[in-house]
Amino acid sequence: MKTNATDFKFFKRRVNYWIRLFGLLDWNPVFIHKDLGDDPDLCGALAGMTADPPHRIATFYFNIDRGEDDLSEDAIDYDARHEVLHLLHYDFDALARSRFVSISELDRLEHAMIARIENFLNGVKL
Repeated sequence: MKTNATDFKFFKRRVNYWIRLFGLLDWNPVFIHKDLGDDPDLCGALAGMTADPPHRIATFYFNIDRGEDDLSEDAIDYDARHEVLHLLHYDFDALARSRFVSISELDRLEHAMIARIENFLNGVKL
């Protein structure tokens, strides 16, 4: 199935919702609606996310061609949430892949993650 501008608009709205809900407001989302079939990193994905940590830019991709996959709002929301969850732990993943990591860097990031989860669990309205 092919996605259209309405589907893409819904995807963007749901990504922004999940970003606010998880307190990822230090990231600037960018959205791209394209065929991911030719993209070597995102080939076959229904949606995707890449990040530029120094500039705090998260690029969210929404595939034009979903093949036979569901195109309901629930399915699109699932994809949006899934990609934001990648962003939620992106800094931790990037730090873990670093060649040199200090204990203070790990502690800082651990506490930032804990604060985001606490805010989510406490129902902080954003």
